[in-house]
Amino acid sequence: MNCLWSDYTKKTTQKLVTIISIIMLTFPVCSVWAQVWEGNYKITTGADISILSDYTVVSGNLKIVSSTLGSLSGLENITSVGRNLEILNNTILTSLSGLENIAGMGGNLWIESNDNLINLSALSNITSVGGNLYIINNPGLTSLTGLENIPELGDKLIVYGNDSLTGLSAPSKVTSLDRSLIDKSN
Repeated sequence: MNCLWSDYTKKTTQKLVTIISIIMLTFPVCSVWAQVWEGNYKITTGADISILSDYTVVSGNLKIVSSTLGSLSGLENITSVGRNLEILNNTILTSLSGLENIAGMGGNLWIESNDNLINLSALSNITSVGGNLYIINNPGLTSLTGLENIPELGDKLIVYGNDSLTGLSAPSKVTSLDRSLIDKSN
């Protein structure tokens, strides 16, 4: 009798393991729950992007600053930033492609001194900026297209020193703004 019970238990266990394996392969854990990078993260190289590529949330600041990054490809899984999103001093970067899935941030959106940045269109899914919006000294930037879905900002919109910018206006859905500086010499 023990032998029969043992065979039954072994077969049942094998079936259970097979069923669990099928479920795990069909519904991977990482696609069900957000992968959160706890704290701040600074990107200066492509290797830094690779480390962050499986994460969907950065709980602190996300700072992108590099003289060698030509692309932000690999950051497509990021959907939100807990504090500030800072894109600063990127001398080669021409677009923000890779950031298309970011829907919001708890703090500021700061885009400054990106010499060859032409457009902000990859930011078109942002619907929430808890802080201020700074767009400063991006000489190649030709428009603010990509920011049109932001309904409100903390209290400041600062836009100046963007020599190629034309058709300057606040993002179209912004309904409240305490202070703004939009330099007409953009």
